[in-house]
Amino acid sequence: MPFNGVAPDSPGAAGRASDVFFRYPASPARAISAIPGDGKPFTALTIADVAPPALGANQFWQQVNERIGSPYQPSFAPGADYPAKFATVSAGGAMPDFFTVLPDTPSQTELFAATALDLSEYLAGDAIKDYPSLANIPTESWRGTVFNGRIYALPITRGIQNTWVMYGRKDLLAAAGITADPKDFADFEAQLKALTDPSRNRWALASIPLDYVRQMLGIPNRWSAEGGTLTSALSHAAQQEALEATRKIVEAGYINPDAATSPNERQKTWLLAGSSAFGWFTLSAWPTLKTEGSGAYDARGTTVPGFADGDVGRAWLGDPNHSIVGIAKANKDRVKTILKMADWLATPFGTEEYLFRNYGVEGVHYTMADGTPTPIAEKSPERSLGLAYLSAPPRVNFAPLKEVLLANQKFEFAVTANAVGNAATGLYSNTQSRRGVALDTAIKNLELDIVLGRKPVSAWEAGVQTYLNNGGKAIAAELQKAADANHRTSGS
Repeated sequence: MPFNGVAPDSPGAAGRASDVFFRYPASPARAISAIPGDGKPFTALTIADVAPPALGANQFWQQVNERIGSPYQPSFAPGADYPAKFATVSAGGAMPDFFTVLPDTPSQTELFAATALDLSEYLAGDAIKDYPSLANIPTESWRGTVFNGRIYALPITRGIQNTWVMYGRKDLLAAAGITADPKDFADFEAQLKALTDPSRNRWALASIPLDYVRQMLGIPNRWSAEGGTLTSALSHAAQQEALEATRKIVEAGYINPDAATSPNERQKTWLLAGSSAFGWFTLSAWPTLKTEGSGAYDARGTTVPGFADGDVGRAWLGDPNHSIVGIAKANKDRVKTILKMADWLATPFGTEEYLFRNYGVEGVHYTMADGTPTPIAEKSPERSLGLAYLSAPPRVNFAPLKEVLLANQKFEFAVTANAVGNAATGLYSNTQSRRGVALDTAIKNLELDIVLGRKPVSAWEAGVQTYLNNGGKAIAAELQKAADANHRTSGS
């Protein structure tokens, strides 16, 4: 049930491109007239990458309590430390009212069955009309909250923003005479050669482009479903060709020599500083891709060509959710109140509630000029209360940068035109939950060994067989069972 209260300046499309807004609506209306809380405290275990000031002196926290109508009692951890904190809290058995669950959290079926409310009777079908902001969250995000055919969580939706793409520095490409996206792998190689000059501390690539090459070759997005049968992309016939092509790029010296051991954020700094011309980041990264010093948006997305004549390149859509959120079983008698709070937290862009949650109180946490809220730096940490990881609306692209936003949206439409999703999105495997991190790490290490020349490409086949024998076959069987159950439930 899409929210139609505010018309975007340039409409996107679900699964294709984000809605674009150039300014915040003047005098935004409140979407929810009644205070959702019941006066009793509500607790949460969530993510806050910046530690907020002590709550007692936090004006934003005080306003949250007043607007929700129940005192907010959060427990935080930064994203990198959150898995360890979650494991400690969940081991104790009693969960807070809201608890954020990251994708790699183990044994999720058992976790939700033991600790979370079954929300199906409140959210399935027409029941969700009581919570219009939650109903505004796209269907594909809700699929990731279903375990054993029942709704056990709320989605923290990201839509297409989790999709990884190749960004290029427009100014550096133009200086090298490059005015178009690569038309095939050979053209991509030629561009990389033209952009690399180690004597000037410049390498064409900030990131190892293995997945980009895989997309050129039409390798599926993790899992494909031919004839209703789920198959891991690791077994695809073109995997070794992708590894060999990427190995050649590494060997030619077109990639920053520290790329293999550097985190994504450091790779981004190379792109921003101009020591690399291409970098591999998510669609959510574009607002941060300003050229250092000038403040100009000189990075643009690069589409996926076919590997060679006759081939069709296809981007891979990212998981539509950042995480999901459970509601503790102790709230059985309070569930409607908790869901009303979640509905308030998910009020969409254009509403007064969204403006408050994201920017705070005007004159205290931000100033407003021509529809553009500007945060007051010294007060920004007050807003780091983890609310966006308890319940959240669909994302939009918002900035007073008309040409930049429209160009970004045009790229989103282009790169998603024939993009492929992961056929296992929204399906759950307990083996993947328990052993997936170790299995995926082993495969990633093998990929790295091959593209860096430490192992031959022929080692791939044995590595995939080890993956399958150590849990990959069980994952496939469990995902297939979940897919078959979904088909039966939907009547298809």
